[in-house]
Amino acid sequence: MAFGHSFKLCVFIMKKILIGLCLLAMSSFGAVACDQCGCATSGYLGIVPQFGRHYVGSRYQLQQFETRHSSLLDDTAPTEKSREYFHLVEVNGSYYPHKRIQLLGAVPFVHRSQISSSEGTFTAYGLGDAWLGGNYTIFASPDSMSKKVRHHVFGGVGLKTPTGRWNLKLGDEQLHRNLQPGTGSWDVDLNTRYLIRMKRWGVTSAINYRLNLKNRDGYKYGDRITSVLGAFYWTIYRNVTFMPQIGLNFDHAFKDVDGRRLQTKTGGYQLSSRADLQIGYKRFIASLGYAIPLVHNLSGKETTPVQQVNVSLSITI
Repeated sequence: MAFGHSFKLCVFIMKKILIGLCLLAMSSFGAVACDQCGCATSGYLGIVPQFGRHYVGSRYQLQQFETRHSSLLDDTAPTEKSREYFHLVEVNGSYYPHKRIQLLGAVPFVHRSQISSSEGTFTAYGLGDAWLGGNYTIFASPDSMSKKVRHHVFGGVGLKTPTGRWNLKLGDEQLHRNLQPGTGSWDVDLNTRYLIRMKRWGVTSAINYRLNLKNRDGYKYGDRITSVLGAFYWTIYRNVTFMPQIGLNFDHAFKDVDGRRLQTKTGGYQLSSRADLQIGYKRFIASLGYAIPLVHNLSGKETTPVQQVNVSLSITI
């Protein structure tokens, strides 16, 4: 009874968060940010997917960065520092029209802020860029107890749509691009994933490539490669499924291009270690994840990633 009450409480909290962010999307926005700040790397491809099961759910993500802003005109000027917080609440779902075909969709709400040591706080929030996609199961081992080792391979394609605001301004000034809720561009995702499981143990690997197109301002965000390698274990206790996972996450972004000009203070790479825990009870699936950087070089070494937190709740249908 206590476990069921906890899940109801989680559902209630997530509903309140979504309602709050919807109201924020209709509100005003903050002031102008400077030219460099933490980039919102994707950083997370999720724990083991729910093969063959329809679901609806929501996900919360926090990414935190610290940035030092060196002056391009005066090397003797004091170095300005800032902290960036990127919050995301996403409503997502999955549907299987065929046992080998999985359709996916997600609608994000974002809140991004930069706290500067000298300029104050800049914020932006609202509806982000919605995403639609599909996966195809290339190979799956038969679901049989006689199989000691099981394999699952799938590939997919997705489309990110420019539903989020990408040109928020205060007066005649425009917020920095990394603080905008959207990018203003149509982007294509290509991904593949492989899972191998032996009894209660398993290994999962995935790679995603995002091809970013230019927006109406002629600005092109750098293409992005994200990959993950993780090991997991699953067990059942009193009808509750527990699945802890540890792994490595690598994210690489190419530099942005404004017209024909390469933006030198953009792009970079980040290698992170992460731990996740997925808990299932009846039709409810909850997960919690935390990641810290191991090696990184972002925005010409001016941006330092601090942490990433993921929380999600899904209901299978």
